[in-house]
Amino acid sequence: SMSILTGFLCADQGESRVLGYLPGDVRAKQRIGFLPENFAFHRHLDAERLLRFHLRLSDRKVPDPAALIAGLLTKVKLDGTKGLKIGGYSRGMVQRIGIAQALLGDPDLLVLDEPTSGLDPAGRKDVRDIILALKSEGKTIFLSSHILSEVEQICDRAIIIDHGRVIRASRM
Repeated sequence: SMSILTGFLCADQGESRVLGYLPGDVRAKQRIGFLPENFAFHRHLDAERLLRFHLRLSDRKVPDPAALIAGLLTKVKLDGTKGLKIGGYSRGMVQRIGIAQALLGDPDLLVLDEPTSGLDPAGRKDVRDIILALKSEGKTIFLSSHILSEVEQICDRAIIIDHGRVIRASRM
């Protein structure tokens, strides 16, 4: 499960590695970007302040934080929202700022849990396009989705898991 891979839960049996490390190892966590299905950001912040805050939390040293943040906002198509508080965002905009936040550390692995959940068709397409662009840049993306057409459009490999057990695994 994603909770085991990200180190939030420990497995009662079996063994796994994340980027060569045990799940939860700080060295693995530093290389993972995570977007949970249900999350909430500070509604009173705008996108730039939120990303600046999370960049400081990540302890990533970058020569030009403003340029990094501007680039991420462009990548997730939020560059035209300067000054708009997150409390005024649509659900799709919140998902996109969540993806930007997950990308702050330039992760080797991006873990996305139901990234299009609750979005209308246009919002799902926007998020799917961002994921496909990240994939084309060479990012490894671990995606959880119950929308099988979305899985077919995005994924190279699929694994069906039921209550922690792998039911089926295949290349797309």
